[in-house]
Amino acid sequence: MAFSTPKAVFHPFLAIAAIVGSITLLQIGSGTLIALMPLKMAAADLPTRDIGFVSTGYAVGFMGGCLFATWFVRWIGHVRAFAALAAVLAAITLAFTIGVDSWLWTGLRALMGFCMAGLMTIADSWVSAQTPKGQRGHVMSVYMILNKLALSGGPLLLTLGEIAGPGFFMAISAIFSLSMLPVAFTHAPLPNLPPAERMGLVGVYRTAPAALVGCIAIGLMNSAVLNLAPLYGARIGLTPAAAAGLLTAFQLGSLILQWPIGWLSDRMDRRRVIVGGALAVAAVSFALGIGGGAFGQGWPLFAMVGLWGGCGLSIYAVCIAHASDHAEPDQMVALCSSLILGWAVGSAIGPTAGSFAMEWLGSGGLFLYAGVVALLMAGFVGYRMTRRRAKRPEERRGFVNVPASSPAIPRLDPRTRRAMAESVDEALGADPDGPNGGDQGSGDAEPPRFRPSTR
Repeated sequence: MAFSTPKAVFHPFLAIAAIVGSITLLQIGSGTLIALMPLKMAAADLPTRDIGFVSTGYAVGFMGGCLFATWFVRWIGHVRAFAALAAVLAAITLAFTIGVDSWLWTGLRALMGFCMAGLMTIADSWVSAQTPKGQRGHVMSVYMILNKLALSGGPLLLTLGEIAGPGFFMAISAIFSLSMLPVAFTHAPLPNLPPAERMGLVGVYRTAPAALVGCIAIGLMNSAVLNLAPLYGARIGLTPAAAAGLLTAFQLGSLILQWPIGWLSDRMDRRRVIVGGALAVAAVSFALGIGGGAFGQGWPLFAMVGLWGGCGLSIYAVCIAHASDHAEPDQMVALCSSLILGWAVGSAIGPTAGSFAMEWLGSGGLFLYAGVVALLMAGFVGYRMTRRRAKRPEERRGFVNVPASSPAIPRLDPRTRRAMAESVDEALGADPDGPNGGDQGSGDAEPPRFRPSTR
């Protein structure tokens, strides 16, 4: 007797839950590893610059994955590609137990960056294809929150034991292996991977120079701080668990402040929000860089770090929103994909630059470097405010908290779907806001002006 597969397993939200569950596990493992590696290297007395090189290796691999991951997924398919890349991640994590060697670890981290870029490309395109029409804003919000909670929760695992020995590497490898299970058990139809679309950095600069420079600066700044913050914590006297907890504070600060920052960016010139956020980052950076030890090891230090994360990790989405305000409808996907590459270029340089700053200026050099980058970003964006008028609120598409996860994420952005519909309707001569235009064609409503809710 033949048994039919229950219809429930084909429900689109179950398909989304499967891939989001897998990515959440990956982010827990990744967040734990980001906290663990600099502490292990510092315990082995590796030079600070070597720790920066290892972090740069990941960013370089991620950039390569952004360029070539779509080809790999088309070659063997979504599920097989996800399983292969997750299996390689698990194997690489175990390879770290061979010994603490900067050249070996740099190469391994580069491979991990490539794998993570491919996995995020699969996840973003999968979630985009399976999300029901009109629900993209909800799904994007849940997707972002789960990612941030996973990244903030991962470092807390280091409080469960000593960082010496291979135990944590083995646990992270197991988490990466378990991430394959939700995807392996899904029966949902697999999506087609859309072609990669990019505008080129020169084209992006011509369209939205403040957004491009902002994304590159954010990569320079955030990659250095997030990868080297545990080392900074260890250098100012924190225990390994507390030093890893700095990463949790960064992510929780971002989770709390992203809503008011988005709300503000929908009600004033977004560049003012970028400048204000960058100046806040610079102020906190100089405070931590010059007198980090004065904050002690309790809540004042973690509050300052949370404020830094709330501003520093939220500006990227405002830059994307600013760029979308100036893009033509048919440019949206290519523009946002190119901005992610700009961010990746900055991320490939930031950890090395930050590590040299720590060598020359001491532990506080990390935040002094970040403060200088933030000031330069604020200065350039402020200059651009004198060269181009701000878009009126009714001319904007609305803020969406977009992560820098892969070139496929713009297709999940509800603004992109709306822009595509507007482009088609304009070509057909239809009114995109009329009864037969816009949302009827795409099924996705324009995102509302940002409100502090889970939308």
